[in-house]
Amino acid sequence: MSTPFTPTPEAFELFQTGLTLLLNRWMALRLAVEHCEDGSGPEKANMIISETFGWFTEYYRDADEAELAEYFAEVMSEDFHCTLEDGSDVEIAQAAIRLCNEVLKVSPPQTTFMEYLQTEPLAPITQSVLQEEPTEHDYNPEEAHVVDDDGFVTVESRTDRKNRMKGRD
Repeated sequence: MSTPFTPTPEAFELFQTGLTLLLNRWMALRLAVEHCEDGSGPEKANMIISETFGWFTEYYRDADEAELAEYFAEVMSEDFHCTLEDGSDVEIAQAAIRLCNEVLKVSPPQTTFMEYLQTEPLAPITQSVLQEEPTEHDYNPEEAHVVDDDGFVTVESRTDRKNRMKGRD
């Protein structure tokens, strides 16, 4: 009777890094975080990453793609009030299972998928996109019109606006 393969702590650390990169690339999650009404999107994303990693540490031997996809769909619905109609919950679950198979189920871990995930760095999803500083090129509606004494809005002509915007470059 053979004993089941047990990944090293380093393999779990590598898997956690890969899982974070993978979920960071999930556009549905990125958009949900960005448009989270109460501003807690980054914390919710961090929770999803932590819970998913915790699930894999317990169930990596028999990780079920359908169960994981169901979790992703459920958490997006409950935490972000999003209904996924693009099938990305299934795609991200498949990718996470692939990562698990390559990193946690073989010795030494395969790094091909990890290398792919590291090719295009993105800002971490757990950082608030709403905390970015506005630039001088951001649109300011106050500059686009003037309210006269009677309460009417005088809208600046497009030509004037274009000329003013050119002066900012």
